[in-house]
Amino acid sequence: MKIITITLNPAFDIHYEIEDFRLYKENYVSSILISAGGKGINVSRALQKNNIDNMAYIILGRDNAPDFVSRLEKEELNFKAIYCDGRIRENITIHSSDGRETRISQDNFHLSPDILDKLLEELKKSIDQNTILVFAGRIPKGLSKGRVIGFLQELRKGACLLVVDSNSFSMEELLRIRPWLIKPNEQEIESLIGERVNTLEQAKRAAVKIHDMGIDNVIISMGKEGAVMASAEWSGGVRAPSISPVSTIGAGDSMIAGFIGAYSQGLDRKECLKNAVAFGTAACLTEGTAPPRYNDIQKIRDKVIELE
Repeated sequence: MKIITITLNPAFDIHYEIEDFRLYKENYVSSILISAGGKGINVSRALQKNNIDNMAYIILGRDNAPDFVSRLEKEELNFKAIYCDGRIRENITIHSSDGRETRISQDNFHLSPDILDKLLEELKKSIDQNTILVFAGRIPKGLSKGRVIGFLQELRKGACLLVVDSNSFSMEELLRIRPWLIKPNEQEIESLIGERVNTLEQAKRAAVKIHDMGIDNVIISMGKEGAVMASAEWSGGVRAPSISPVSTIGAGDSMIAGFIGAYSQGLDRKECLKNAVAFGTAACLTEGTAPPRYNDIQKIRDKVIELE
């Protein structure tokens, strides 16, 4: 199967290591890590790092696009860029020695509807019933949700398997889009269904509830507690072994990569979820938004257990 990712709202991910970060004080940076990021790009990067072919479609602001493109080319990521006016965002994460992270995210990128139309025409040339299409990340300024919903509905007419991982949509809007797969985390699922979800059992019920509404595959990630899913083929949960995380940023994107990568290779839903959790857990062992390493994934994958 072909795998394509879409990133409308990319960003430079900038990570500062600070020994003892203190608010309202002068702080000294011990190391800096900069990468070309965005949720769809992170999915593509995790797949590519683990030898699973894919293509990333990205919208880039011209003002600082050359540096972004250069970083993607150095990683040998397969991508197609569509350019527009403006500047790519910068997301800053401060990592303190106590393990806490502070994030500062810009929200200054604007996208005009004509660029979305151009992207739609490009994608229509590539998608068919053998395509997994991942739409990930927030909707940028300049686009209405209605316009993006129409964009996704039009893509679904190509019979692709549409994955939506975005906190921009309500439950009602997701049901209009009817994606093949969604993967909310423990905070996002509460927003979607309007109920508290504190336990795996509650997460299981929430996943089944959304599946019964009409979404084929529903995964809910619950951090170190594991993940659950509901589908027509299999419903259940799995948990990875405990680790000492380096950075949790991008772990959810790696989960999606692990699931669709396994699905594209013909694995059943239970094995796809185990692979997703292995990818997501392994991603926590790398700095910043760096993709999970193959050896880490394999070691963790052997220890992922099915929950009762």
